[in-house]
Amino acid sequence: MEDADNDNDAAIGAGNNNNNATPAISRGVIKSKDWTNGTQADKLPKIGSFVLYKLEPPLKNKEDFDNWYNGVYKILRGHHLYRLIDKNIERPDIDAENAEDWVTLSIQVVGWLT
Repeated sequence: MEDADNDNDAAIGAGNNNNNATPAISRGVIKSKDWTNGTQADKLPKIGSFVLYKLEPPLKNKEDFDNWYNGVYKILRGHHLYRLIDKNIERPDIDAENAEDWVTLSIQVVGWLT
């Protein structure tokens, strides 16, 4: 019976016996409806305020992908564009205030990557 109690405590989050509590994701991290990563359109630079220079060396072999990606990420991070290539960050809603800038900058980054 003691094992069942321990399993129950782990299932509802670090011994929290409040069944209405927000479930724990992992050790001490609580999933909240109020917390968000935002969208890919958050904190974008102004269009035309940066220059993306040609990538050197271009990606030629799949074995080089990790190094190439890390270089791409660092460049885009320097311009606050890295969120555009992170598939884990949601895209903005079509009617979001900055959706049009997101589309324009996404097309620019895609062109730069190709």
